[in-house]
Amino acid sequence: MRGKIKLAGRGSSMRNAGNKEAGPAALRAVELEPDDVALAMLRRLRRFVIYSLTTPVLRGVSPETQPREPLGFSGCGPREAVHTILTRRKSDIRAKEICHESLQWISWAKLFGSAPFASMPLSPSASASPRVIRFTDPFMAEGRNVLSGYDASEGALLVLFLAVIAGHPSAPAMVAIDNADHGLNPGLAMQLMAAFSRWIAASGQQRASFCS
Repeated sequence: MRGKIKLAGRGSSMRNAGNKEAGPAALRAVELEPDDVALAMLRRLRRFVIYSLTTPVLRGVSPETQPREPLGFSGCGPREAVHTILTRRKSDIRAKEICHESLQWISWAKLFGSAPFASMPLSPSASASPRVIRFTDPFMAEGRNVLSGYDASEGALLVLFLAVIAGHPSAPAMVAIDNADHGLNPGLAMQLMAAFSRWIAASGQQRASFCS
């Protein structure tokens, strides 16, 4: 709302208005000045994404039914997106800090990243993607200490997902994450959400995230 003018909504009065594909928000946007704060909000709302994570998609063993860059609605994409963040560490201090802190949350891993599926010791049926998440475990014997997302805990995959949301240059500015504490104990969930909030706040941009 701007005063008494309704810019966008889901009520019956808005459903039959204007372009049914673009929606009333897009029609309102063309009427606003380029520096109008309402226009900036409408642009963010147009990219608003609700993620509903599923473990098989996060692991990469099931395909994403709603693909999107850099992450699909069900969690697909951390493999490629993690690689993007890792390559940005040398030029982006915030990306470096997010990667470093993410590794601290995955306490059993020495390193994490992504690798071509063909280079990992996995069955051909174990992945729906050409790249997979890769972890190096310092407590296992050398040569047998490389694990994929298929072997990792749900908590470790969630950490990487949140790292991508906070640090990837193409991540949407406004997101909601359903069941964001899935697979985490209450204490770890609180600490991880606090870290995620810091990552978002440190972006220097107007961003918002809603976790349930």
